[in-house]
Amino acid sequence: MGSTVSYLGSSVGGKRKYSECDTGDDGGCQTDEDAVIDVVKRERLEASQNIHVSALNTAFGSLYCDEVTVSPVQVIPLLAAANLLQLIGLSEKCAEVMMETINRATVCTYCLAATQYCEATVKSKCVEWLERRLTSETSISLLKDISVGLMSEIVNSQELFVMQIEVDVYNLLKVWAFVHLHPDYIGSWKDARAQTNAYFSERKSDVCFLESDEGRAFVPAFRSIRLHHVINDLRSIQLLDSDKIIPQDWLLPLYKKQWASLLLMSQNRDSNPSVNNFGEAALRCGRILERSSSYCWRWTGFSFGVDVIMTYSPRTRQLLLRRNTNTHPTGGVVCLQEKRNLLVRVAAASLDSKGYNSSYYKCSELLDLSLDSDEEKPVLQLDRKVAFPLSISVYIVLVSASDL
Repeated sequence: MGSTVSYLGSSVGGKRKYSECDTGDDGGCQTDEDAVIDVVKRERLEASQNIHVSALNTAFGSLYCDEVTVSPVQVIPLLAAANLLQLIGLSEKCAEVMMETINRATVCTYCLAATQYCEATVKSKCVEWLERRLTSETSISLLKDISVGLMSEIVNSQELFVMQIEVDVYNLLKVWAFVHLHPDYIGSWKDARAQTNAYFSERKSDVCFLESDEGRAFVPAFRSIRLHHVINDLRSIQLLDSDKIIPQDWLLPLYKKQWASLLLMSQNRDSNPSVNNFGEAALRCGRILERSSSYCWRWTGFSFGVDVIMTYSPRTRQLLLRRNTNTHPTGGVVCLQEKRNLLVRVAAASLDSKGYNSSYYKCSELLDLSLDSDEEKPVLQLDRKVAFPLSISVYIVLVSASDL
C-alpha cells in the first residue's frame, strides 16, 4: 500500500498538525520517531554481531571478579559485549589491550571496532600508527584491510610520515587500488608492484581510471595526494601520463600554479611562505635511518632553486638542514639570492621491537628559517633514548602560495 496520513493531535498556529508517514510491516503507520528507533535498532544489531558466547560469559564474569584476562584474539567480541551491557570498566580494559597490541594485522580491525563502539582514544592511536608506518610498510594484507575512507583520512593527514617523496604515496595507492580490485591476489610486495604497473599500463580505455566505473570508488583517496608536489619531477609527470589514473583536469590547474610560483621566485617577487596553510601546503618527504651513524641526503625533484640537504650526526644527535649553494655539487638549478626563507617542521619516530607502539617520538616546532647561501641550522635535537631504525619526516614550504 502507499503512504498514509496520521493525526498527531498537536496544533501549530491554531491549526491541526498532520504528518505523512510510511506504512510499517504490520500495516500500521510508521512515524519519524519510529524511523529513528529503527535506525538505532539496526546500529545496535550491527554492533552486537561481534559478540560471541564466550565473550558474554567473560563479560558477565567480570561482574564477580576484579581481574579479567583479555587477549588480542577476543578483545573485539569482549568490547562489543561490554558495550552492549554498558560495562565501563571492562570497556576501558579492552581499549587498553587494543592500544598495546596495534600492529599491521590488527590496526584496521581495531580502528573499525573503535569507531563502532565510540572508543575515540583507540581510534586515534590506530590512525597515529598508520600515519607513521603506512608508507614504509610492504604488507599486502594491510592494504587489503584499509577502506577508502580510512585511506583518504591517512593520506590527507598533516601528520603522515612520507618515506621518500610524495610520488611514493601515489605509487602506494596504485598498489592499494589494485589489490582491492583483485582481492584474491596472493604474492609478494615486489610482484604486486609489477602486476600493478602492468595492469594500469595495459588498460585499453581512453578514459582515466578514476573516471571509469571501476575507479570512481577510489577518487577520495587519490584526491588526498598532494599532486602539486608530485609534478615537480619529470619522471613523475611521465609516470602520471603513462598510468592514465589521474584525470588531466586535476593536473592542469596545478601546472599553472607551479609555473606562477616559479616566476615569482625567479623575479624576486615571492613573499615569505605563510604559516596559515602550512599543514595543507607543505612538501612531505622522509627517510629511515637504520642505525646510529652519520647520514647526509637530499630528495629528488625541483625545489625552486633551494637545494635542501639534510644531515644527521650521531655524536650530537642533531638533525641539520643546509641550504646548499656551493658546498656540494648539484645537478639542478640553484637559487643565488642572498637569503631564502622557508618553513620547516621535522618529526622522528621509531616502533618498539614488536612493531606495536612508538618507542620514541619527537617533533620540532614550526621553524621559520632565513638561510644564507650554504648556511646550516639544526632543526631537531634527539634525546639519548632515541631508538633505531628511526623514521624521519620533514614537512617544508619553500615558496609562498600563488594567487593564480
